[in-house]
Amino acid sequence: MTREEFVPGSAPLVRHSDREILSTAPGNATGLVMDSDATGGAVSVLNIYLPKGADGAAPHFHTRSTELFYLVSGRLEILAGDRIEVLEQGDTLLVPQLMPHAFGATADSDANIFTVLSPGVQRFDYFRLLDRIVHGQADISELRASQQAYDNHFVKSAVWSAGRGLSALDAP
Repeated sequence: MTREEFVPGSAPLVRHSDREILSTAPGNATGLVMDSDATGGAVSVLNIYLPKGADGAAPHFHTRSTELFYLVSGRLEILAGDRIEVLEQGDTLLVPQLMPHAFGATADSDANIFTVLSPGVQRFDYFRLLDRIVHGQADISELRASQQAYDNHFVKSAVWSAGRGLSALDAP
């Protein structure tokens, strides 16, 4: 699939059928919608599907972007700072830069999420790396080494560990 570079004055469009779909954790599907280069740096956009109880992202923060989560369907547990919120269909949560966050589908529901980072960060290769890790084609150490490049900085969260237990820092 090819992506065109942003042209000032244009209105970027990505058809549903043109999205690259990756598996960034067992059982999930991450659709790469728009990366920063396609939006002139304005945003980066993903569509993430998580089956019941599936983890989405380990606790992390961004130094350059704010992240918006819109729950299209299902229920989602999301760490925002030092608390866990449960989002219901149609809910929107905005996580400011530097705030630790993580997310996963609730045990009783799958979740279909749109995430938007603003300003955008060129991150599609980050999700391709996660896909390679899930499929045994890359090592978790590559993920840890990529934190600065993709502005995805992993942290420990006692709140999240008690609630879900997922931590990229503890992975073998």
